[in-house]
Amino acid sequence: MKILVIVALVVVAVLAFCCWPATILGVDGDALAHSVGGGLTECKEHEHGHWRCLVIDTRTSGGVEYVVETHSFGCWDATREGPGPDGRFPKEISGCINLIDVVSPF
Repeated sequence: MKILVIVALVVVAVLAFCCWPATILGVDGDALAHSVGGGLTECKEHEHGHWRCLVIDTRTSGGVEYVVETHSFGCWDATREGPGPDGRFPKEISGCINLIDVVSPF
């Protein structure tokens, strides 16, 4: 019975890490960029918990900038600065950094 409890705790810890790795590792600009906009995004921290992320628009030669605020567990809320081309970039988005965002090479 004791071994089942230990296994269950390990499984819960691994699942929590996979879903919210920033809780342990902290928020990294590359992981946040991947979470916000995929591979063609660059994020820079301006002050603790406040970031600016430029999402490159592949249809035009420009990009869209989001002001991003990070919260606990690596979750974030973003608001687009200025107009979005063709309505393809929502005014507000939110999400959480997950393990794929952390390990992605792009």
